[in-house]
This record gives sequence, structure tokens and C-alpha cells, in this order.
Amino acid sequence: MIFLTLLLGALSLAAVPLSIAAFAGLNTAAPDLLRLLGALEATLAGRVGLAGLEPFWRGLLYMGASALLMALSVWSKPRRRR
Repeated sequence: MIFLTLLLGALSLAAVPLSIAAFAGLNTAAPDLLRLLGALEATLAGRVGLAGLEPFWRGLLYMGASALLMALSVWSKPRRRR
């Protein structure tokens, strides 16, 4: 159970930069590093079949996935029995 908690938490934290990168792709005045992350996110989205979605909706999808994964991580946390 501890491995599952750690795995879900790590996946949740990995989805956060994807959402930031998707939203950074909307701003043409974003710093170069964020624009680079946006380009990498767009490439990844194309490979997994999400290229048809606009960056705003992809960012919301990544945020929702991150929140869901973190909630599952907290829910699956081992508890002590009293």
C-alpha cells in the first residue's frame, strides 16, 4: 500500500508541470523556459492523442488528473487500526 501511495503521489506531481506548460502555451509573452515546456507538452499531447484539444482544456484536464491522483494517493494511505 505504501508503494501505491508513493506512486500515485509521484504521478500527481508529474502532472503539475504539464498543466503549467499547457497554460504557458497560451501566453506569447511567457519566459523562454515556460515556452520550451509548452512545446514539450504539445509534443507529448500529440503522441497520446490529445492534440485535438486546445491548450486551455488540456491544462484543465491535467489539473483535474493531478487532483484526482493526489486524492487517490491520500485515500490509499495506510492507516493504523485502533
